[in-house]
Amino acid sequence: MKKLALALGLAGSMAMTLCVTSSPTSATATVQPGWCGWTPANNSNILARVYVGPVNIRTGQGTDCNVISQAQEGDWVWLHCQVINGGGERWFYLWDSANGKTGWVKAGAVERPFDPRTC
Repeated sequence: MKKLALALGLAGSMAMTLCVTSSPTSATATVQPGWCGWTPANNSNILARVYVGPVNIRTGQGTDCNVISQAQEGDWVWLHCQVINGGGERWFYLWDSANGKTGWVKAGAVERPFDPRTC
């Protein structure tokens, strides 16, 4: 546990002390790469279904990006577009009709009639 004390001088003889106590927590802040959060303009409007779930919906096309929701097995999704990331993985930008979330999902979890256009 760390303690930090800060004395603030105010007008006259009045003074205020601020004490902040911090202790380690199990959750750590996630700093994601700058390319996370990209919203592409392309929209293929392909109706597809999640067949491996739950699957994470992320802010970007990689596992370094934050998880914003999960799509469940059987959820119907609208595919907007696809990219191949720097690791050679195919990711879809989609909207999950079951939870209303839009984000990125690894392509292998989605059953589709054909691939969407490139973002």
